[in-house]
Amino acid sequence: MANHPNETPNAGTEGLRLGYSTVKKADKTIRTAQRTIKTTEKTAKKTAKVTYKVTKTVVKITAKTVKAIAKGVIKIISVIPPPILLILVGAMLFMLLMLGTVMVIAGGVAGGTNATKSAYENALGLAVPAEDYAYGASFYTTAMKDAKSSFEAKIDALSYDAADLAHSDLVYFTRSSPGNPNAKLEHSELATDAIKTQIKNTWLPSLSEQEVLAIAYVYLQKQENEAQGTTGALYQVEYTQETLDTVVAALYVVTENVHERQQCPGKDCDTHKVINPTWTYFDEKLGEAAKIINGELPGDKEQARVDYVNYMTSRDNTPKEIDEAYCPKMHDNHSIALTFYDKTSVLMQLGLGETPYAEWVEMTITGFEKNEEIP
Repeated sequence: MANHPNETPNAGTEGLRLGYSTVKKADKTIRTAQRTIKTTEKTAKKTAKVTYKVTKTVVKITAKTVKAIAKGVIKIISVIPPPILLILVGAMLFMLLMLGTVMVIAGGVAGGTNATKSAYENALGLAVPAEDYAYGASFYTTAMKDAKSSFEAKIDALSYDAADLAHSDLVYFTRSSPGNPNAKLEHSELATDAIKTQIKNTWLPSLSEQEVLAIAYVYLQKQENEAQGTTGALYQVEYTQETLDTVVAALYVVTENVHERQQCPGKDCDTHKVINPTWTYFDEKLGEAAKIINGELPGDKEQARVDYVNYMTSRDNTPKEIDEAYCPKMHDNHSIALTFYDKTSVLMQLGLGETPYAEWVEMTITGFEKNEEIP
């Protein structure tokens, strides 16, 4: 869970309140005061540690000051009653941490001190950047695998039956991925297993793993900023599967339009019976011979009698009907487009397209690329 810089003083104040209650119940004895001194010193050290997780810059500013406060408390404990002391310490710690928060916010993403800028570039909102990156990478792998599986499931759902080609689906497919050549089928095809495999193999995101994890990191930072009412402040965040699922979902879109009762390209997905042209030829010749014999047409009657017998024999030994390939136009044609977005479009979808978050993404990408511990 991300920590807001303002959360630490609240926890410290609550600890001081508990300490105050303990002092009252112990009748303000010297032993109780000594325990309070130790508790106060531990609280100061713990506060410094939490502040470090928020931002490295704040640690540099506050670590020595917090330590000094703890020592100062020890020196003056003998002259200030414990209840008043605890209230003063709480107030000082609160003001100290609030000052650190304001400095981080005022520093901005790109225009602050070198230390602040380094905190942004090196993703110091992650407890241990290289280790947290590895966790994020595992979530990215899962999210990308699930996204690809969802796309493949849509393709596999296309109907194809070799025993019933006439009712099998047609598919037309295009894929665009900025920075990569486009991929597409030249025309609609029957959705055979081979065609489905070709389509599924076109999965090719336009952004790298490091770019996606940088976007996810800044997306988490923006969520924290919105929750705390700040802009561009640096918080401790952690990658989650839900976050990577959200970011990966913004990388691409699959669209599909279905047109019914379409004809397949080969027009040969089915057969039907038609009159055999050869049978028709023999039948026509038989008729001509009969007309010559009957004097309806001029010609050699003796030859016509011979031809008549031959044509009759040939016609009777030829099937009158034969099967002919055709398409009954019973196909559903699925026009599917797989579109991967470029980085600018992804940032816009996730609400990161404006200052300072777009610049923050670029800084984080650069930091990941320079980090030798990140593969």
